[in-house]
Amino acid sequence: MTCNLHWVTTLSDVIPIMTLSDSTQGLQTVMDSISDASARLGLMISRKKTKIMLSGDHQTTPDILVGQDKVDVVDDFTYLGSSINSQGSMDHEISCRIEKKLDAFDSRCLRKILGIKWDAFVRNEVRDRSQQTPVSNTICGRRMNWLGHVSRLPPSRLANQVLWWNPPGRRRRGRPKMNWHQTIQRDLHRVNRGWSDVRSLTADRSAWRALAASCVGRRRSPQV
Repeated sequence: MTCNLHWVTTLSDVIPIMTLSDSTQGLQTVMDSISDASARLGLMISRKKTKIMLSGDHQTTPDILVGQDKVDVVDDFTYLGSSINSQGSMDHEISCRIEKKLDAFDSRCLRKILGIKWDAFVRNEVRDRSQQTPVSNTICGRRMNWLGHVSRLPPSRLANQVLWWNPPGRRRRGRPKMNWHQTIQRDLHRVNRGWSDVRSLTADRSAWRALAASCVGRRRSPQV
């Protein structure tokens, strides 16, 4: 099943539309119908915010057009504030919600330190005045820095061995919780990298610092 997200905009109005289809041809037909109907009403489809997400096994990637532009195929996207992915997993969504809670607590602390009352409507002023990044970004940056440090340790060091060790045996029944390794993979996925790239990337300190900064920079910025 193919899931397509369209953002139909007119001036400042944004209308999210999600369509489902079990074939490429069917999805293209729906896309054309929405495009024609939008044009008649004087609306416009945002090409940049229109995405396709595939569910299930697919041998080929569908080519869907909005006008003359090809729509990108993604593994996950944010719809109405919630993270949706092609595997149906809620791990990323739960992590995002936890990070939002951490950032909200961090913002409340900064507001108290700066003497900003609870009923004062300020958004970016808290970060501008405190010159503090969101705590979730700080955690991500330090996680990436720690990974680089441990990866560069000699293979004889226990910490380096544990980093690349695959424990034997079988897991308990039930779906395992998201672990540290998977969290790192999620961070690397933001910059189109994977776990297999870690050894070569961490060998160059400057390149790894730049990559870590890029991972942090591509995180979803919280509203405070």
